Amino acid sequence: MEISSGSIQASSLQYEMLLLTDSISKEDSCWELRLRCALSLFLMAVNIKTPVVVENITLMCLRILQKLIKPPAPTSKKNKDTPVDSLTTVKPYSNEIHAQAQLWLKRDPKASYEVWKKCLLARGLEANGKSPSRTELRHLYLTEKYAWKWKQFMNKRGKRTCPLDLKLGHNNWLRQVLFTPATQAARQAACTIVEALATIPSRKQQVLDLLTSYLDELCVAGECAAEYLALYQKLIKPARWKVYLAARGVLPYVGNLITKEIARLLALEEATLSTDLQQGYALKSITGLLSSFVEVESIKRHFKSRLVGTVLNGYLCLRKLVVQRTKLIDETQDMLLEMLEDMTTGTESETKAFMAVCIETAKRYSLDDYRTPVFIFERLCSIIYPEENEVTEFFVTLEKDPQQEDFLQGRMPGNPYSSNEPGIGPLMRDIKNKICQDCDLVALLEDDSGMELLVNNKIISLDLPVAEVYKKVWCPTNEGEPMRIIYRMRGLLGDATEEFIESLDSTTDEEEDEEEVYKMAGVMAQCGGLGCMLNRLTGIKDFKQGRHLLTVLLKLFSYCVKVKVNRQQLVKMEMNTLNVMLGTLNLALVAEQESKDSGGAAVAE
Repeated sequence: MEISSGSIQASSLQYEMLLLTDSISKEDSCWELRLRCALSLFLMAVNIKTPVVVENITLMCLRILQKLIKPPAPTSKKNKDTPVDSLTTVKPYSNEIHAQAQLWLKRDPKASYEVWKKCLLARGLEANGKSPSRTELRHLYLTEKYAWKWKQFMNKRGKRTCPLDLKLGHNNWLRQVLFTPATQAARQAACTIVEALATIPSRKQQVLDLLTSYLDELCVAGECAAEYLALYQKLIKPARWKVYLAARGVLPYVGNLITKEIARLLALEEATLSTDLQQGYALKSITGLLSSFVEVESIKRHFKSRLVGTVLNGYLCLRKLVVQRTKLIDETQDMLLEMLEDMTTGTESETKAFMAVCIETAKRYSLDDYRTPVFIFERLCSIIYPEENEVTEFFVTLEKDPQQEDFLQGRMPGNPYSSNEPGIGPLMRDIKNKICQDCDLVALLEDDSGMELLVNNKIISLDLPVAEVYKKVWCPTNEGEPMRIIYRMRGLLGDATEEFIESLDSTTDEEEDEEEVYKMAGVMAQCGGLGCMLNRLTGIKDFKQGRHLLTVLLKLFSYCVKVKVNRQQLVKMEMNTLNVMLGTLNLALVAEQESKDSGGAAVAE
């Protein structure tokens, strides 16, 4: 029988295929012939990709196979709650005895269903419905016991015995159906069949290996791979399977696919002026898959050093896209940044290794690229000297000293107060004045020495900013809670015994040890970072375009020179540091002469 796309009419095949589908479920002497016909039709039709063949032959054959592999649940009252497996006449998957499909299709008598059935374990009932006698059960038990012992003995001697182990090959028909663009129903049916096969514990590992080999199709199939990806994610949801695949080398493979897909997008960015709204679907899918692996702590711990370069480079490349930028690209970029944040948070040695990766990544980009390296150097600045995040809003509660209840009139009814409300700052004096006004303490309004404000059992100077007091006095022990301020009249119950805080300077009487504060900057002398930074300064020829990069580089240099090892490195003749810095100064001064608004003066300073 031969199938060709030109000779097939949907109307002429529809009823024949429906008849074959209905007749498959009939249990008579011809059921094996009908199944062989359906499987033969499927293997021929799967190579024809026209929609009419896929919908009227391939899909119908898939549904037949799906119904056989995963039978519907029984609907009768008697068997309604009975598992399908327990209704079969033989024990499914009880041992490794498999039928050979190719021989069965060729009608080889040794590959028939009856021959295969005789090799399987019975359910425990004979054909007439009677239970076997104890003598028969004992005979079956001894037969199976010593047959398996013989098989194990032969295997140890290096001689494989029939039947051979079943191995799922790289079936071309399965790949074609899983990613066919003709119809979603065929893809879903194929996924259902594969999922049913994966329910067999001894088979799931082989199914995962097979599906993993299809990952490269994600870049080609696009949205047609949605069903495959959903199935793959479902099967690897248990952490143990992710660990198994990671040990098999899946993560570097997935990282490679991400790199190739980004390279394709960059090529489109340079070559075309049009875009597709679905651009980036494959990239987002692969990135999401990588992210699901990294969520497992043991996988992240072992593989982040090898993946961080791929993730960083991918994020930087996506930042450059303009024409090809879509919502999917933006979501992928955010996903990569989230992964980067997650993978770079660790021990000091891991942070140093990441800094070295940053420098190596920066070296890949040409000196004409003023935009991409900015993120890298900003990241290095934040690692060497993390800047404190400004507090935009916080809350305070104003309470009178319980021991002065009888002496201070009124209460503050608006607790807690937002720091953005009038009167709550910017100085502690403003809070004192608000208390005096709201509680009608007019006598204390102009007298700064008449009232004390306490935070964390410390007397706070009225000249201090409220935000600084919140950040440096309250937050270290009560972060997230409204700042509790106690107000009282000075000297009413004797001299104060609490500590008085007059200044909140970050420096104490002892000068900060810059070697300790900026110790992470020492990595720059070891991994070639200082040389890379000087090269970047040399490469800036246009002050206007390179101003952002120049500012970040100078900020990073200001951190690096705090450490002795970097100063020793920079003064070496081969570094040519002085000439590079003077050239940068000249560039800034020329830009300032050409335009007063260029920002050259600020850079020169």
